[in-house]
Amino acid sequence: MLRVRNVDGTIDAAHIHAGRPGRNGPVSVALTAPTWSGSVATCTQLARRLRDDPGRYYVNVHSSEYSG
Repeated sequence: MLRVRNVDGTIDAAHIHAGRPGRNGPVSVALTAPTWSGSVATCTQLARRLRDDPGRYYVNVHSSEYSG
């Protein structure tokens, strides 16, 4: 479950990205607000990667106020 607080505007989308701190990374899984849109295989593979090396991923949340 993804929970966010204090987001200005309406949440349009969210993504889990592969990337080290300070670097932009490619989208690993697109999250459609408010539900998950990945497939079972994608979820399983990503869950293992997140568990094994969580520092390689981050979540990016887009809103009507902050689209980028």
